[in-house]
Amino acid sequence: MLRFRYNDYRFALQWENIFKNSLKTGCYVLDDGCGAGFFTTLLASMGFQVTAVDYDRQVFRAITLIMQFGINMLVPICLMSAAGIWLDKHFGTDFWMILLFCMGAVAGGQNVYRMARTIYEDGDDKHTKKDK
Repeated sequence: MLRFRYNDYRFALQWENIFKNSLKTGCYVLDDGCGAGFFTTLLASMGFQVTAVDYDRQVFRAITLIMQFGINMLVPICLMSAAGIWLDKHFGTDFWMILLFCMGAVAGGQNVYRMARTIYEDGDDKHTKKDK
C-alpha cells in the first residue's frame, strides 16, 4: 500500500514514476473526482491530455438556478414580443410590439422577483429550523 503526503515533493515524484510506467506518453486521461486538481496538473505537466471532472452538487444547483432565472425572464418577453409582432402585422400598426415587449419585461421581472423571494424564504426557514 502506498502512503504519501500531498505536500511532499517526493509524493509527486513517486506518482510521476507510477504514471510514466503505466501510461503511454500523450494518451488521454480522465481524472474523475479530481478535487483540487493535484493529479490533473501533474498529468498535464507530463504531457498527457487530461479531462478533469468533479461532481459538486452546489455547482449544479447554481447552474440550475441561473437557468431558471433566465427562462422566467425570457419566456414572457418572447411570447409578448411575438404577440406584438403578430398584432402589428395584422392591424398594420407599429406600436404593439414595443408595448407588449415592455409588458413581457415587467412580467419576467415579476417572475424572477417571486422566484428569488421564494428561494430566500426557503433559505430562512432552513436556518431557523437548524437554530431551534
